[in-house]
Amino acid sequence: GFDGHNFIVGLAEHLRNLLVTQDARTAELMEVPESVRKKYAEQSRQTPPPLLLTWLNLATQADIQYKGSKNQRLTVELALMKMAHISHVVSADT
Repeated sequence: GFDGHNFIVGLAEHLRNLLVTQDARTAELMEVPESVRKKYAEQSRQTPPPLLLTWLNLATQADIQYKGSKNQRLTVELALMKMAHISHVVSADT
């Protein structure tokens, strides 16, 4: 098992960092080692900003809903399924 809330919060933070590193000027503001910043930059180049924003929005919604959910695991799983579906739709459009 895993702690679903920690997972979704960590995923949201990761997505935010990917968005931040898409612009070299804002990437410099991250308080992480240069090697980590470079890895974020590499990953962020592989994903369009609108998709990252959508994923971040879904992760944030799951974070908000998590504590009030009677089935917390389903909340996390549903967010991941939505992210996968959005990815599929975006890649089919390109």
